[in-house]
Amino acid sequence: MFNWLRSIRNRQAAFRMPMYFCFLTVAILLPNAVKAERIAAVVNDRIISLYDVNQRTLIFIRAANLTDSAQLRQRLASQVMRKLVDETLQLEEAERRNITVSDNDISGAFEQIERQIKIAPGTMETFISSQGVDFNIFREKTRAEVAWSKLVNIRLRPQVQISDEEVKENLELLKANAGKPEFLLSEIFIQVDEPSQSAKIAQQVLRLREQIRSPQDFANAAQQFSSGPTAAQGGEIGWVQPDQMDPVIGQALPDLIRNIPSEPIVSTDGVYLVMIRDRRKIMGSNPLQTLVSLKQIILPLSSENTAAQKDRAKQITAERNGCANLQPIAAKYGVQNHGDLGELRYKDLPENIRAKLSAAEVGEFAEAILQEDQILILAVCARNEPASQIPDEKTVRNQLTQFRLSRLADRYLRDLRQAAIVEFRR
Repeated sequence: MFNWLRSIRNRQAAFRMPMYFCFLTVAILLPNAVKAERIAAVVNDRIISLYDVNQRTLIFIRAANLTDSAQLRQRLASQVMRKLVDETLQLEEAERRNITVSDNDISGAFEQIERQIKIAPGTMETFISSQGVDFNIFREKTRAEVAWSKLVNIRLRPQVQISDEEVKENLELLKANAGKPEFLLSEIFIQVDEPSQSAKIAQQVLRLREQIRSPQDFANAAQQFSSGPTAAQGGEIGWVQPDQMDPVIGQALPDLIRNIPSEPIVSTDGVYLVMIRDRRKIMGSNPLQTLVSLKQIILPLSSENTAAQKDRAKQITAERNGCANLQPIAAKYGVQNHGDLGELRYKDLPENIRAKLSAAEVGEFAEAILQEDQILILAVCARNEPASQIPDEKTVRNQLTQFRLSRLADRYLRDLRQAAIVEFRR
């Protein structure tokens, strides 16, 4: 190699020598994944490779339990690329501000994820690798998230000062709005830097919405794609009132169906998907803490008796005083499997069962619940709702702090985007 390099030097003019040497060095040192033909984007002087894009797309596909296909990858490409650009800018800014991410920081983040997805402690690498995902890519994603979180807390949180007067005003507002609806809300936020991009981003968000089929899918999508500071928490905002949100979001909330993502909502600063996970009245009780006393009748299903059992269930649920008369009703219809379930809280029951119980009168049967191999009929013997709770000053202060901090973080990231030089190669 050195003889070849010497012959080049002999044949070329002196001013050409640095260029050849530089080219040779890059060819030797640059790994295959980031060679020029495989570069997806350059953010300032940092490279995002096609391998990065493909692996990050795979992470979302696996997390959302979707069927991998070329068409799906194409639909997700723009959201994945945007998120990678944001993370590159966030990591670069954190490093510029001397924010370090230790191995302990990464381990702590992994422990939190393990709890969220319910896998054994210390098995994150094994789990990610079993999904066909490069663990180094996942680790780098986590490092960027931790770095940005630390930067926001160190640099922006000191700027957020909530006065006692603000806390008092918000408590008074809660009392004034007592009885009005509030919503347990999650968000996916895609920031728009130029108004002319809004329609294009809204179409991308609409394609993302098509992949969301459950609250867990929504949380996964928020973690992978959302630009907002709630991304690390799966987009969870918490309990909000319509007038606390951007007006275009607040107007949409009353009409949304629980656990169904909204259509893309275009605001002045970006495009939102929001999902209502629950609703309650302000200063009312938490419905998930409702305690119910239940009795049950179970009708087994088979391929031969489904129609007959459905008809029997309809007759049983039409009976009056189902809770007090469970035994004679079961005997009347020849049901062997019946009994007392005792007391259960709504939060411990599947949502479809909670909905049926909430609609039933105390003492009566709820609407029958069709399951895979049986029909479940529940009688509501008692329903005890918890007393309403007024949030304390600390809770209100924390809510105001998080809301204001999220707006500062959004503005910070927008400024980084506007100052960046981003070149897309595909």
